[in-house]
Amino acid sequence: MISTRQIRAARALLEWSQEDLAGKSGITLKSVNNIEQGKSIPRGNTAGALQESFENYGVEFLPGDGVRMRDDSVLVLEGEAAHEKLLEDVFKTLHNRPGEEILIGGLRETPVEDKEKRKTVERHLERLRKAGITERLLLEEGDANFIAPIQWYRWIPKKHFSAVKYHLYGDKLAIVSPGSPQKIIVISNPLIADSYRALFNFAWEHSTIPDVPVKGKKA
Repeated sequence: MISTRQIRAARALLEWSQEDLAGKSGITLKSVNNIEQGKSIPRGNTAGALQESFENYGVEFLPGDGVRMRDDSVLVLEGEAAHEKLLEDVFKTLHNRPGEEILIGGLRETPVEDKEKRKTVERHLERLRKAGITERLLLEEGDANFIAPIQWYRWIPKKHFSAVKYHLYGDKLAIVSPGSPQKIIVISNPLIADSYRALFNFAWEHSTIPDVPVKGKKA
């Protein structure tokens, strides 16, 4: 269970006000103030909500009232839920930054027949839309398994297409390793992200606009 001292230290580390912590944890401002003044001790769901809100923004709690920022420069997502975890990290990273865009290259879009995975992607796209976030996606020429709005896609000629998928969002580059079990390597580095972003933009500018009806939808 995190201590009052750790709560104050974690909030200072993130440069949050008490109002910020209350909003992100779902705990009332009065409760946050009472906890930090030592008038009450965080227990059960309250302690869990406070700890989770800090950990979601990279804080790591240590023995002996220690607090530090977690080293998230490289994160590895593995297993059957790796894709869903990536979508969660994308949304968590950008959800409060309307106007941002996600760049996805090497994409083989989920076929219409894979209904469950398409539903997962559709739900993700809907929350991106509500948050004011868009995507640009590079597909192999001829791939018409569109899920996102068709204007978000460009086709790369088959001879230049690589099926190693990557996502660019904020200062992060996520590379999806081919094969099974699925492994996704997320690198948090602004220089690397900007380098890949420049390559993506070059490919985008030299790709073609799809001109076929969307599969599974009325033209």
